[in-house]
Amino acid sequence: MASGRRCREAAHGRDEAKEEADADADFHLAVYEATHNVVILHIMRALSEMLRQDVFFNRAKLYQRTGVRQLLLSQHRALYEAIMKGDPASARAAAEAHINFIRDALVEISRADARLEASLRRIAGGISWLISNNAIISPQ
Repeated sequence: MASGRRCREAAHGRDEAKEEADADADFHLAVYEATHNVVILHIMRALSEMLRQDVFFNRAKLYQRTGVRQLLLSQHRALYEAIMKGDPASARAAAEAHINFIRDALVEISRADARLEASLRRIAGGISWLISNNAIISPQ
């Protein structure tokens, strides 16, 4: 788990999106291993490629928000430190805070995307109306 932390921090420092997403996915798998829960570990290993793609896709969306990149690294550090200290209560709290943040941020991004799509449809409809009613004067 320590080598994964170094890889994640190094990728973060280089600002290399794919490398950082891979290190993030590796970190998540290391967390599952640290639970010593064979069922969770088996399921998450089976889903590891999907996890990698999801992490990469979601990071691209999340990183559009100011400060999120550093916040995610801080959340991962908090979880890593709690696991390494053998503090399950702190690890659980750190994991829950991370999951809740990701969920809330992705919901908000999805809502913002829906608002943008609705706005673009309204604009397109308005332009179509203007054209069909000859309200736009074409340049001569």
